[in-house]
Amino acid sequence: MMEGNKKIGLTAELVASIKSKNNISYSYFVTKRARRFFSFFSHIFGEKSLQDIFNWRLRLSEEFDNYLFKKRISQIVDLGAGYSLRGFEACLKNKNLIYIELDFANVVNIKKEILKEICKKEMLNFPKNYILIECDLLKEPIKDKIKHFLDKDKILFFAEGLVSYFNEREFNFFVDNIKSCLNKNDLFFCHENFKKPTGWFSVFRKILSIITFNKAYKHFLTKKDIVDYSTEKGFSKINVYEKDKFLFYEVGYE
Repeated sequence: MMEGNKKIGLTAELVASIKSKNNISYSYFVTKRARRFFSFFSHIFGEKSLQDIFNWRLRLSEEFDNYLFKKRISQIVDLGAGYSLRGFEACLKNKNLIYIELDFANVVNIKKEILKEICKKEMLNFPKNYILIECDLLKEPIKDKIKHFLDKDKILFFAEGLVSYFNEREFNFFVDNIKSCLNKNDLFFCHENFKKPTGWFSVFRKILSIITFNKAYKHFLTKKDIVDYSTEKGFSKINVYEKDKFLFYEVGYE
């Protein structure tokens, strides 16, 4: 199994740096180390090229925003949330929403401290309906971690920017971990970057994989691949669609 604590630290900071362009609150999570990396890459590729390279990451988050809040589901479980502020901001606006995030202990602890700092500076009360839980998604049962916080009906599980770091064995374990949580009316939403990177993006992705100790894996190349895999896993509700360079899939039980 992958050693997550070693693999996601800088990656989470870089994603936060990207998102800080649109939301200044993300800058709290960007360390000097990440800023140095961005400066280095900007010098090599140029600021505009670098921004073009990362536009895909912002589009991915936008599609998840559109999907999650269009569903109007009141119980959400964010798997491998990293330094995303989606749940925190959503819970500040909607007190009836229960939003749970699961991630490695070091990520959760750092995030808690920074969010407390944000609340203090912006005079906010930390939302009680926003729950951060320490969990190694490839070693610990997700079901046991969340069972005391949620009702049994209509839970939306999702993973944004997570599964591409899983090799085939890890991905299968992760999906089985999700399956053990799903009841009727529950859903799992995820994505696949199915188009091969080209040009500067391909070069940058290789450099980034070395620096962050992350290797990107593809699991599906077509919609049919997702349908076939999901059917083999026993899912009876399967919805797949394509947008930009991504395949998005929603699975569950009828």
